[in-house]
Amino acid sequence: MKRFFYVLFLLFISLFSFSQATFTPNFAIPSPLCSGIALTTTCAVTPGTTAIVGYTWTSTPAGPVIGAPNASVTSISFGTAGTFTISVTATAGGTNTASVSQVVTVNPTPTITATPNPATICVGNSSTLTAAGGTSYTWTPSSSLSSANGSPVTANPATTTNYTVIGETGGCSSTAVVSLVVNPAMSLLITASPSFTTCPGGSATLTATGAGAAGVYTWSPGTGLSSTTGSAVVSSPVVNTAYTIVGLDPLTGCTGTANVSMVIG
Repeated sequence: MKRFFYVLFLLFISLFSFSQATFTPNFAIPSPLCSGIALTTTCAVTPGTTAIVGYTWTSTPAGPVIGAPNASVTSISFGTAGTFTISVTATAGGTNTASVSQVVTVNPTPTITATPNPATICVGNSSTLTAAGGTSYTWTPSSSLSSANGSPVTANPATTTNYTVIGETGGCSSTAVVSLVVNPAMSLLITASPSFTTCPGGSATLTATGAGAAGVYTWSPGTGLSSTTGSAVVSSPVVNTAYTIVGLDPLTGCTGTANVSMVIG
């Protein structure tokens, strides 16, 4: 009888010892993370000489995508925000298994938008750039902006410019790009036929171009002119007269100015 209990005791000890893992697994994932991030993590065991024959990675709840669920090294993509328990079970054969888990917090990555108002300006004018979706914003390039930070900001570039804004909230960030179109400076050309010099009692036809196909032109002063509007006017000055011409492109709203003089010769 004593021998029976002794054998039973040895069997119990053997089974109990066999069920205990002879190694410790471990891995590390930074937390918190931002949704949309993908990273690679490795299950390492101590002692390192342990011959591991299998791995099983899991997530509770489901959501993160585990790229290699049965390998020691795997990628994990966190597509959505939430709190997830990532676990790995390593097996060295039979019941010689061990598991380790880590709770990972995933914060939402903001969706950032940016809009210009207006979207097209003339040289020298400005537009208001407004970002939304975050709690703080950083703009680049910032040399033509009223500020590199915040929303809204005022933009006054000399040429068409694409602005990138980084919006952040809760330690997570994303970007948006907004384009501000700048129409080039208007260059008016004024010609005279036959000449800018006329005899007393003479006249010349002054013609303005450069404000586009539908350009609108205004002439001043009106003294000695056949009209104060139009691309072509007749000048019959009594004395030397300097004229200012303002051209307007109705398609862009941009204006330009030129100055000419009629001289009595």
